[in-house]
Amino acid sequence: MKHFIKTFFVGGLGGVVFLLAIAPLAYKYNLLGSARVIDQVIPDRTEVRKVEKEVVTFVSEDGQAEEAIKKSQESLIAIKSFGGGAVLRFGTGIALTRDGLIITVNQVVPVEAQDYQVFSGDKILKAQVVYRNARKNLAILKVTDESLVPATFNEEELTVGNIAWVVGRVVPLQKSELFLNRALVSLVDSQKKRVVLDGRYENYLSGAGLVSKNGLFKGIVYVDGGRIIALPSSFVKEFIDGYLK
Repeated sequence: MKHFIKTFFVGGLGGVVFLLAIAPLAYKYNLLGSARVIDQVIPDRTEVRKVEKEVVTFVSEDGQAEEAIKKSQESLIAIKSFGGGAVLRFGTGIALTRDGLIITVNQVVPVEAQDYQVFSGDKILKAQVVYRNARKNLAILKVTDESLVPATFNEEELTVGNIAWVVGRVVPLQKSELFLNRALVSLVDSQKKRVVLDGRYENYLSGAGLVSKNGLFKGIVYVDGGRIIALPSSFVKEFIDGYLK
């Protein structure tokens, strides 16, 4: 029995040595078709190294959202409209000038409201509507503040399939909070100058900015009958120019 174990051990060790020494040569010169057999047993290490060196780079939507918020948040201002001691409407405004001009959609600041409040940073300020156009659904407010951060509007046209971000502020109690909603451009109506968005509908979206992944404002959002609509920046700029002239 001992002789058998000794013979088995020595024979096995010799087989291993043979494989380590002879197998590479057998593979290289394909002796007796051994290359094909070895290929089936041992993976191709050269191919493995190729895969390990392959690098795929992409920008995640999470990263785009963070960038959109970071570059737009300081220009966003929460708005509340009061009448009869109650909140009639609320939404977001976008700073136009450092010295107190803010733009929003007209439906956020209805004519029947008696008071308008804006929440800028840790300040609550009274606002006055200085210019409005109900047909265009836009309005400009003025507050006494010299520290607003004007938004950067980009007039490059949106196209169907573009991804953008609806970014704004809402006031649950006495402090404004940021919100973000992913939106897909589903229709561009050049004649009516409207952009229809596919995203999560919320009643507090009106007045929010439609922001690109680079943090540029592409338009102003409002809600209408369960739909999310954006007024493109070119349309908004025409309205602003009408006031500033």
